[in-house]
Amino acid sequence: MRLRSGDILVLATKNQKKTDEFKLALKPYGLKIMSLSDLNLEAPDETGTDFKENATIKVQSCSAHCDWAVLADDSGLCVRALGGHPGVFTERWAGPQKDYAHAMKKINDEVVAIDSHPDRRAEFVCTLAFQFPNRGNTYFF
Repeated sequence: MRLRSGDILVLATKNQKKTDEFKLALKPYGLKIMSLSDLNLEAPDETGTDFKENATIKVQSCSAHCDWAVLADDSGLCVRALGGHPGVFTERWAGPQKDYAHAMKKINDEVVAIDSHPDRRAEFVCTLAFQFPNRGNTYFF
């Protein structure tokens, strides 16, 4: 199976900035991009312990409510000196206003406060989950 120009792809997000980014990236493929907001669906609670689990929760929840292909993601910043945090909790560190500048300041303050950890590297991790309509398999990237 594959998506073709004119097919609908639902993004399992209510984040308009994320939707706009995906629309721009996928524009050359001629897909009609919709989001949870377009379908009047709520985002599920992200109760997973890692990015793959949260992406799975989102893609399966959305797929249960529509008959189109669904793409979901979960992502975050993993800081080694903080034991991989904020990781799946990056959005929560940004607070209810989703102020990522605040989250980055909080991360920096916590890393600076740790004198004993020499490895202050960080990675941005993103897991994508994809399901075709009416298919049980979830594909991960």
